Amino acid sequence: MKTIDISTSHNIVVSLELASLIQRILAWVIDTLIFLIYTICVSAVIGDNTVLFYILVFMVVAFYHFLFEVLNKGQTPGKMLLKIRVTTLRGRTPNINDYFIRWMFRMLDILLSFGTLSILFISSSEKNQRIGDMIARTSVVK
Repeated sequence: MKTIDISTSHNIVVSLELASLIQRILAWVIDTLIFLIYTICVSAVIGDNTVLFYILVFMVVAFYHFLFEVLNKGQTPGKMLLKIRVTTLRGRTPNINDYFIRWMFRMLDILLSFGTLSILFISSSEKNQRIGDMIARTSVVK
């Protein structure tokens, strides 16, 4: 497994194991399954009210990763199950701006390229980072 050495603000070097591409994909799959279950539940409760359905589903899907990472110190439910989390390259918990940058570039990394850019960048970068991670100076660690 690849590791990353992070120098903390107290000049202590901490070696952390990077999350692999497979771990990150599995976390994404788990989160997607949660979306699907949520969508099925909403459609069962809402019924034929399509406007309300799209509002409730869109809001959750759009902000799911951002809110979970902000509220759970860098972990979505998928990341929690796989025991991986987002950290900065300086060894601290990312702040809301770091999460926001990662979330904004998720559209390019994952949605617009169907995950191809993420897979290419994670598998070829030294710190297993996608574009959003590189710009936010974060990485996903075990």
